[in-house]
Amino acid sequence: MKAQVQKMHPDKADVFKNNTLLVLIVVLVTAASFSTAINNEFTSWDDNYYVVGNRYIKDFSVEGLKKLWTERTGMGGTRLTLTSFMLDFKLWGLNPKLYHAENVLWHILNAVLLFFLIVRLVKNRQVAFVTSILFAIHPMHVESVAWIAERKDVLYTFFLLVCFHAYIYYIQAKRPVAKGLYWLAFTLSFYLSWHAKFTAVIIPPLLFLIDYIMRRRFTIWLIIEKLPILVFTVSEVYRIAFGAYARMDFQGKKLVESGHKTYRYSFFEKSLLASYALMFYLIRFIWPVNLSAIVPYPVKSQGVFPMEYYLAFGSAIVLLTVMAVILLRLRKNRREYIFGFLLFLVSVSVFLHFVSIKGVVVVADRYTYVAYIGLSFMLGIFLSNLNSGILKQVLWGGFMIVVLILSISTFQRNKVWKDDISLYSNVLKNNPNVLEALNNRGNAYNFKGQFDLALADFNRGIEIQPNYKNFYNNRAQSYYHMDSLELALRDLDKAIQLDAGYMDAFMNKGRVLMAMEDYDYAVRLYSRAIRQAPFRALLYLARAEAY
Repeated sequence: MKAQVQKMHPDKADVFKNNTLLVLIVVLVTAASFSTAINNEFTSWDDNYYVVGNRYIKDFSVEGLKKLWTERTGMGGTRLTLTSFMLDFKLWGLNPKLYHAENVLWHILNAVLLFFLIVRLVKNRQVAFVTSILFAIHPMHVESVAWIAERKDVLYTFFLLVCFHAYIYYIQAKRPVAKGLYWLAFTLSFYLSWHAKFTAVIIPPLLFLIDYIMRRRFTIWLIIEKLPILVFTVSEVYRIAFGAYARMDFQGKKLVESGHKTYRYSFFEKSLLASYALMFYLIRFIWPVNLSAIVPYPVKSQGVFPMEYYLAFGSAIVLLTVMAVILLRLRKNRREYIFGFLLFLVSVSVFLHFVSIKGVVVVADRYTYVAYIGLSFMLGIFLSNLNSGILKQVLWGGFMIVVLILSISTFQRNKVWKDDISLYSNVLKNNPNVLEALNNRGNAYNFKGQFDLALADFNRGIEIQPNYKNFYNNRAQSYYHMDSLELALRDLDKAIQLDAGYMDAFMNKGRVLMAMEDYDYAVRLYSRAIRQAPFRALLYLARAEAY
């Protein structure tokens, strides 16, 4: 009898040992897969904005923290992320390797937290291993880890997972004191996640999903216990979407030509974008090839989207209908499959363009960082429920081969984020007409003194879009360093003609005029710019130099 009891309830040390082995595999495979990210540099894509040129992170003091947490930074709901950058800057300045190493560390911690979260949800180590290893080494997650500015993703996900753990402890706690402490823990973790990245807006519905998979009976108490989170989320969403700054921003983008074109799409056109994005993320989960940091919005031809958007629309309707029928007809593990698929849909829903997304991309790898947990969970449920036999051995063997392939792909993908030239060259390899990539790679060539290559990118960009002001301003810098001052002046005049308030072009034109020893004209130019932008200190310094 003792032997039977011992078999039914294995020794805790044995359970811990099994968990430890699986977690160790996840940690080591993840560390190996992302080892190439640590040697990367800063890129010009938001790394300058969040770290290199960010004045808020340079003052690690009580006053500096007060400014960061109380002033409008213009960087969205990322104050906790900026605080982590502030600490980084204090500890190791602008050494990019250590920023990258920290991102990788946060990612590994997320994989470990995810493993134990799934163990606690479904009491199945196989499901936990499949979910956490796919989350950890999927190539679509390279963007969230190897891009320093996306510290937002790994940090908000860390506190999202902590929130879920605390919430489960809260549900299971019996004593009122313990229940109160765990309630405080999951509520506080939500706020921390929110201040890392406001994509934490997905946490409230995901908490209800946890209620569902844990078979909690729906009562009004399920809402009351989450009320502080729900009220905060609704108020913040309203502020972001309809507040004073949002209205000004929205009107500005309606009245002024902008790269953020989702403000001008109709509901049906947004449905096309949503369908394309949904199908893109589902396909890339299975087949993550030809990845690109920039997938631009579609170009309309006579007011019509490219055909693949209409095909995606039909495919999405069919897929969602079929999935709904299958999930409702399932007998075994229906609750788990519904949980996984809804976790995916809820997590990705904020990036499906029904709410306008600021940026130049219609889809982005980083938007799958949490969403793929749901799909990985579904695969884990499927594999763990295979009956013993040859099929189970074949499928598990195939899964291990897939893990190896994904790990190698991630190892290689990290190298794309090495620097601006490698990053934007990869974008242009997939789509040679991406304006932002041509402009940014041209700037990188300028910085390295490779002016002929820079000119080739700017010329190509102007050929595609003759009214893109940045190309003229940046090409002028190439000409300036090549001592072609007349050509530089002509380009800067064109940039100012396209945007009379383009202060960078005014600054650069003044430098060209000073190089041509036309100091009087330079002073008049800077004075004109100062009248337009009296708070730009650099204009005063430049005019003083011209005097």
